[in-house]
Amino acid sequence: MMAASPSRGGSRGKVLVLGRDERSFLAVIRSLGRRGVEVHCAWCPPDAVALRSRYAAHHHDLPVATGCNGPWLVALEALCRRERFDLVLPTHDPSVVALFHQRRRLAECAHVYQLNERAFQVSFDKRATHDLAREVAVDVPDEVPVDAGTRVGDLLDRLGSPLVLKPRRSFAFGRKKWEHQVRKAVNAEEAEVALRALRDAGEVLAQAHVPGSGLGVEILAEGGEVLLAFQHERVHEPLAGGGSSYRRSVPLEDELLAAVGRLARAMDYSGVGMFEFKRDRTTGRWWLIEINGRFWGSLPLAVAAGADFPWALYRLLVHGERHFDGSYRAGLHCRNLAMDATWIWRHRRARRAGRSLATLPAATLAGELAGLCRGTERVDTWTVDDPRPGLAQARRVAGEIAWAARGKLARWPYRSALLRRGLTARLRRALPGARRLLFVCKGNVCRSPFAEHLARSLLPEELELASAGTFDEAGRRCPAEALHAARALGVDLSASRSRVLDAAAIDAAEVILVFDAADVTRVSRAFPRARRKLFRLGPLAAHGPVNLRDPYGGDLAAFHAVYAQIATALASLALIVGPPTVGT
Repeated sequence: MMAASPSRGGSRGKVLVLGRDERSFLAVIRSLGRRGVEVHCAWCPPDAVALRSRYAAHHHDLPVATGCNGPWLVALEALCRRERFDLVLPTHDPSVVALFHQRRRLAECAHVYQLNERAFQVSFDKRATHDLAREVAVDVPDEVPVDAGTRVGDLLDRLGSPLVLKPRRSFAFGRKKWEHQVRKAVNAEEAEVALRALRDAGEVLAQAHVPGSGLGVEILAEGGEVLLAFQHERVHEPLAGGGSSYRRSVPLEDELLAAVGRLARAMDYSGVGMFEFKRDRTTGRWWLIEINGRFWGSLPLAVAAGADFPWALYRLLVHGERHFDGSYRAGLHCRNLAMDATWIWRHRRARRAGRSLATLPAATLAGELAGLCRGTERVDTWTVDDPRPGLAQARRVAGEIAWAARGKLARWPYRSALLRRGLTARLRRALPGARRLLFVCKGNVCRSPFAEHLARSLLPEELELASAGTFDEAGRRCPAEALHAARALGVDLSASRSRVLDAAAIDAAEVILVFDAADVTRVSRAFPRARRKLFRLGPLAAHGPVNLRDPYGGDLAAFHAVYAQIATALASLALIVGPPTVGT
């Protein structure tokens, strides 16, 4: 971490904040802006919710880091030399990693907040986190590295089921977020598929599953000494892992704080960080899960409760202050509106499916809303002094709910097989005379390539079949889950590479088949002339869902389910078009 630099006389200072989300990024902007700091923002899209904040003074349209070097570096250097910021604060993984690798060069033009090399390596390397915790007597789940010769059966025998599989590195440029997400496998089949998916992202660790709910201890430290600390616990635990959408502040526990202190001293930690734990409610035993060596997603809760980490970090780095009021309000709840709406939807589906994950009774969910009336609940994006980001997010969530409701109502006529047949009459008339069929989904890595390849075995060979995606990235491989689920139905997708939908493909096709309402919207908006020959595949089946959901980023079961639905719909399509040519 760089030495402190003096702030401008008569001014609170000027800071550049790099990020893009509506949690930590927005919380940092608000924290510093409220104190009179002039906050500049970069590396976020111009329509980001955070930029609606009254405290976001300037937005700089800079090239975003897509690697540890590139055009972004020269542009950032030029901006820093021109604006002479008191501090540059990265708030998300791409900015933290990119700036760390260019720390020496950037030090010549800016005061950049950085972890030291030891703290950075431990925080962004799960194996290093595990090893350090063992060294300083902090409990962690049993864990083993997975190499090419590791047998899944041996892992399950040693670590039990469910088996937790995770990439060793927390972040890597060029990889999608879901490709680095932790996966849980309850049997050998799921474990094999998860390992194939994760190996593409680098080294893999296998870990024993530990029961319980999540806890977080957040700190600001200097030289390994904790200067400010805060603790929260998760109320809505993500069903399949990941960040929590709803949490509450709780008093600091001496035992957990002592464990964090040992870790911080061992890393000579200077800066902010969140130490994530899991505790078994029955036995009280806890384990360290990971360290976030950057501002964390639940930062809005800490700031709302009185533990203002961004402002404290600014005071430490710019003014050299080391003494902070450690009191904060316990029992305060805070939720991310968009994430929690998704959580509630997934929670409801899990309960209806009879899954035994960490689901809550409906009465409990309803009772949580009472916190809004008691004044013990906050929303990440909503504050009285800065309402516009919250209003923007609320409008977006309301729009998504309305869109989902309209879609649900639109599916009612399809519940009857007779009505389904009437509603698909135009498609049934178009199919027999068509000679060129095009399957389109979002990314052309999950649903449309599977439909194209399976259709080749079901339809006459004189039909021209193709597939494409509306997502603007060509050449992508199908995920491991897609390869495995397709193989179970006799389809080999190993050679498939994504293709971007273009005007030539639209014009060449006589019938365009998509998979859900979102596909219809994307294709119609991009190519209005496609509407007359655009149809959903799902309604062709006599029963089953109208929308064939995108399994991208989901588990193996999600791929098996949607591929079975696609196969059923294609069987109905084959009855209309005609059987394969004899000898094919």
